[in-house]
Amino acid sequence: MVARGAQRDADIRRAAIARAIAGQSFNEITDWLNSSGAVTPTNHRARLAGRDEDAGNVWMATTVRSMLMSALNRGHLVTREGSTVRNADGSPVLQGVALINDDTWRELQEALKRRAVEALQAPRRRDAHELLGVLVCHECGSNMHTAYRTEHDGTRAAVYRCNSVRHGRGIPKPTVTKATTVQWVHAEFVRRFGFMRQTQIVRTPGVDHRPEIAELEDNLEELGNRLAQLRGAAADVVVRQMNGIDARLTELRSVPVEPPKVQEVELDSTWGDAFLEAGDEERRQIMLAMSIRVTVGAPTGWRRPVEERLTFEVDRPDPEADALEEARHQAEL
Repeated sequence: MVARGAQRDADIRRAAIARAIAGQSFNEITDWLNSSGAVTPTNHRARLAGRDEDAGNVWMATTVRSMLMSALNRGHLVTREGSTVRNADGSPVLQGVALINDDTWRELQEALKRRAVEALQAPRRRDAHELLGVLVCHECGSNMHTAYRTEHDGTRAAVYRCNSVRHGRGIPKPTVTKATTVQWVHAEFVRRFGFMRQTQIVRTPGVDHRPEIAELEDNLEELGNRLAQLRGAAADVVVRQMNGIDARLTELRSVPVEPPKVQEVELDSTWGDAFLEAGDEERRQIMLAMSIRVTVGAPTGWRRPVEERLTFEVDRPDPEADALEEARHQAEL
């Protein structure tokens, strides 16, 4: 039963990856997952642990983004921050069977890269704001939207408010002051990530040595035929040539095909430098790319400080839980 469930979850992930490569947005994939009844990561872990599932738990775009970007899809063991754990020689530590092959992974990364560029170039949404997609309601998980509140002195203050219809009867929809919320979220990002160095993805094209191997083998055969007819110094020259070709063949045969490499290189600048120099939209994109999610809790008192109502999270999969899940799946095969 566990094996069948794990296989279905693997098929769902592959289908979501295929939809992303085909150009569907995170929101479109999220809607598809929810409409198809796909079990969420939270409920899947609850199911494996024998706990009750949360009927109200649904897929969110941030969860889908994290799932698609995770190296778990390649079978890699990852840290809590989502980075691949590597062996001493730089190769990734594997925790199970890869869901997709390297070519599909590269296609997925290119598709996600194109989507990020399109998002930056797209016309600004009418409801867009500095924290759209980052700031969500703790109760229902919906995006917070901008609105205005009339103060006692008659002035109007910009606020973020949950407008979702998914709140049950008697459950209040949270509202927080916009200026103090933006200030706190930006300051919290710099506090948590400002000291970390930025990274850049460097792609090295692959090399196929097989044509050169075939050519060298032909040369070696030709020189061997010539050597039988030579003596003295001429034979010594050919022997040295054959030894050089043989050494080169040994080297190439050890790795006849070098696949394309994707390397994460650390830059001199920090995330704090980049964040402080960026505009509001670039800051929002940085936080979205890092799967940052800030939830707004319900008001429990009169004008509580905003930092007491906000929760700053990195919404990435739990690699330890996924590793246990994969181990169970392998044991049932």
